[in-house]
Amino acid sequence: SKSGTVFVVDEKYEYVKHISHGAYGIVCSAFNKQLKQKVAIKKVKDAYDDLVDAKRILREIKLLSNLANKNSSTMRISSR
Repeated sequence: SKSGTVFVVDEKYEYVKHISHGAYGIVCSAFNKQLKQKVAIKKVKDAYDDLVDAKRILREIKLLSNLANKNSSTMRISSR
């Protein structure tokens, strides 16, 4: 990626491109070959090292999950 971080994804995903990066991690665009869908994957470095950061990440996941449900989208979470 542009941030210099190696972005490794599961075999079912095909890496497309780097989307953005910020204080908590980087986001890439990928294609889920099994579901034939474009997806965004966020990689958060050391997500569980700090309790405050872990809570922020959990809030973000809950918010995105609620948005995905309202838009009839699917959201999958992985801690890899």
